[in-house]
Amino acid sequence: MKNKKLVRKIAIITPTLLIKGGTQNQLVNFALECKKDGDICEIFTFAYFPTETYNAFDQVKVNSVILLTSGSFLVRILRYLKIDLQSFFLYFSFFFESKFLNLLSNKKFDVLNPHDWFGTWIAVDAKRKFSLDSSIVTMLNDVPSFFSSKHGIKSYLSKIIDANKQSDVDSIMVLDNKMRSKVLQYYGSGHKIELVRSGIEIDRYKNLQFPKQHIRQSLGVAYSDFLFTCASVPSPHRRFEDVILSLKDISPTAKLLIIGDFKLSKKYGDSLKRLVYKLQLENRVHFISKFLPSEQRAGYIASSDTYIFPNENQTWGLGVIEAMSLGVPCIVSNGAGVHEVLTSEDNALIYNVSKTAELTLCMKQIMNQKILRNKLISNGKSFVVDNYSWSKYKDSVYSIFFLKK
Repeated sequence: MKNKKLVRKIAIITPTLLIKGGTQNQLVNFALECKKDGDICEIFTFAYFPTETYNAFDQVKVNSVILLTSGSFLVRILRYLKIDLQSFFLYFSFFFESKFLNLLSNKKFDVLNPHDWFGTWIAVDAKRKFSLDSSIVTMLNDVPSFFSSKHGIKSYLSKIIDANKQSDVDSIMVLDNKMRSKVLQYYGSGHKIELVRSGIEIDRYKNLQFPKQHIRQSLGVAYSDFLFTCASVPSPHRRFEDVILSLKDISPTAKLLIIGDFKLSKKYGDSLKRLVYKLQLENRVHFISKFLPSEQRAGYIASSDTYIFPNENQTWGLGVIEAMSLGVPCIVSNGAGVHEVLTSEDNALIYNVSKTAELTLCMKQIMNQKILRNKLISNGKSFVVDNYSWSKYKDSVYSIFFLKK
């Protein structure tokens, strides 16, 4: 008689689900892989905005205190006042912690998997309040902002509270060695820190035929032009301005497409547009200032000649792996964690973050050297296929979750 599979139960805890970003992509795909494996994985969040994040969340159970819609009075007021939804609901999730905690009452899970520092506080408080027999394994994509001394007494008190919460955390997972070093710096060597690498849905775009010529024409980019693309949730640490500055120093046939919903960082978006105007690059830099469905976003990236990831202080960099899987060569700064697994001039070009002279050289190299470009395309795609999938990511996380189970 075949042994019945043990069903494992996992709770993912994240403060908000309001945007499409790397963290959201990571946790929903992990939940889907758990489901494929026959396990139970539920997501717990304070504020959930289904139409503003990935459709894949419809396939998993999401428990939320607040369910938002575009037509709701609160959302319309906040947008009218130009108040960032992420910051607003994170702030209120802190003051309505009891409501957040109650989502986890009468629930039994083998593992509580919080994301971010406040998710960790919720997991620890839930374990203590409801006497949960669950291990706590945190996914930390950045150290808490209160570790910055500029927050004064608030920072000091937050550190004391955080130290108390961290005593109940079994392990902390990070996506790259840079983040591991940060965690060691802020938390000390007493914490168990595990390195895992994020995944990608390898076959997602396998059978899709992207109308590349039509996409380029819609941007006013000729077939003979060389199109560079950047695509990320906008924020100053993305350093898109470096690419704009480098663009002015290379051939006029080079064009740049920047994709990102700039209502999330209007001030930053406006500064980029002012820079484009100042450098008289209006005919060479194109903005798509909105969220795009995954397939549409992939179409724009696949239709470009090179993907650039100029970020600093960036945990991992899933966009690079996705671009490589689409057969697009990549230029990556060493400010992004993903550069740790790449080899410059073999499967990508890597430069020192913020060094625009180096970035300019990389852009010229990739434009002018077809043999190099083809090498990066071939090696990059093979590298991703051989090393990354959401299934492999799930297996590596499970090896940490259930090490003692």
